[in-house]
Amino acid sequence: MYSCSDPTVFVLNATSPLATGWDWLFSDGTTADIKNPTFTWTTPDLSGYTSSGLWLDTIRLRVTNPSGCSADFIRVDSIWRPNARFMPDVQHGCAPLSVVFADSSMSNEPIVEWTWLFDDGSAPVVATNDNPVPHVFAAPGEYLVRLVIRNSAGCVDTSYAVLIEVGEPIAGDFAADRQEVCPGDTVNFTNLTNDPRIDAWHFSSESDQLWHCFQNENPSWAYTTETGPLSVSLTTEYNGCFATVTKDSFILVKGPIAKLHYKTTCENSLEFVFTNRSQDATQVT
Repeated sequence: MYSCSDPTVFVLNATSPLATGWDWLFSDGTTADIKNPTFTWTTPDLSGYTSSGLWLDTIRLRVTNPSGCSADFIRVDSIWRPNARFMPDVQHGCAPLSVVFADSSMSNEPIVEWTWLFDDGSAPVVATNDNPVPHVFAAPGEYLVRLVIRNSAGCVDTSYAVLIEVGEPIAGDFAADRQEVCPGDTVNFTNLTNDPRIDAWHFSSESDQLWHCFQNENPSWAYTTETGPLSVSLTTEYNGCFATVTKDSFILVKGPIAKLHYKTTCENSLEFVFTNRSQDATQVT
């Protein structure tokens, strides 16, 4: 049988000519004891996902004759339903964002119509083939894209929504509690960007050694490896769209920083050669 609806109503007719008793056992555990019952089948998968749109429903009938003899009959029905699904080539980026949607829907009968709903105020795109569909999201925002398919049996299915995030560059700004420090001193940065759309922050300084979690918009950093005037950058992200602001010579690290390197060889493992790599040192002892 083929069903497009959920639930599906089965009308069952027992045809055993000599039976006087009927014992039905349905796939959901319910029973009936009449000759011609009805059974309402509901998709057991509460998440809504199915395996290739196919469900197997098993119904058992046990009949009994006047002599008390019984026999069992089992019927398995294949319930095919179309399964609309698709994938975009990108899901976030700067406006205008061009996205190509690829269909991966499944159906027992041929699919004859694809209707794309882009959730951005544009008209639905109705296609009669499964070719990839391009679409441009012109304005920043979050869009829930869906696909509706119809097969040759007249069955219709709507896909789950796929989120497309479209952003725009948001230039950040920041300040620091101090701009002249000695090696090892900590600088506390403060984000001055007043825009709730920002999803992530990334500060960079000291040859990109500064690191912090993307949710932290006010990080702290101890300068320990470089001296002199150092730049600081702030990159902001909104829906996959990035903007970077750099302040050159923003932090002055006043030296010195003592550093040394050494090397040895396997032949003379107790002999070392030391090299001074200190920064801003005027005297080395």
